[in-house]
Amino acid sequence: MNNPLLERLAALEHEQWAAWTQHFLSNQAPENLERWKRQVAATYEELSESEKEADRAWAQKILALLNLPTTPASDVLFEGRFLRVKRKRRWEYVERCKTSGIVAILPITENQEIIFVEQFRIPVNQRVIEIPAGLAGDIEGEEDEALAEAAKRELFEETGYQAERMEYLTEGPPSAGLSTEVVTFFRAQGLKKVSEGGGDVSEDIQVHAVPLAELETWIASKRKEGCLVDYKVYAALYFERPHLP
Repeated sequence: MNNPLLERLAALEHEQWAAWTQHFLSNQAPENLERWKRQVAATYEELSESEKEADRAWAQKILALLNLPTTPASDVLFEGRFLRVKRKRRWEYVERCKTSGIVAILPITENQEIIFVEQFRIPVNQRVIEIPAGLAGDIEGEEDEALAEAAKRELFEETGYQAERMEYLTEGPPSAGLSTEVVTFFRAQGLKKVSEGGGDVSEDIQVHAVPLAELETWIASKRKEGCLVDYKVYAALYFERPHLP
């Protein structure tokens, strides 16, 4: 308890307590004033053993905190229009700019069809089979967009289906070693087809309505065509497993 490092930390903690006391002197009850004034004026060596013991207890807390993992400052290596590359210590990673969240949607119709989207993805240079997904809070003036509302919007934009409601399923990081993204999954309920979908002007999305009974065969056929299948397809289907054939 009385090793030199602990005593130095306790003395520093005493100095901090003295600073806090100065701040509170004019705001606290009169019965505390004399005791605080004495403590502010005293050096560490002049404190009573009980006061030193109290400061040592705070020093122990500091030592415990020193052993906790800390969040180091990060450096921005590059910032583009949509992405920011950062580094903490030796770890380089990516985060999205001007986005409050990522949503992914499991849409299954009353006819027991699951709605997929297919599009060419430049980073992997292949067409990819995905569930509808997108960004929340990326529209100017809608930075506080709720995730469920973003899910409804993305579903409609990409597939042409409107959903009466969104049921929260789960959330998690898709690539925790590479990106800060956390994807929130929703199940779309009360679906109604009102347009062709296909995404916005920057996207070329093909919409597929696949019967659940034919799901495994259909995915295998798309793989043979050279498509990749996004892992989020399987993550979403985990929540539909009681209804799968």
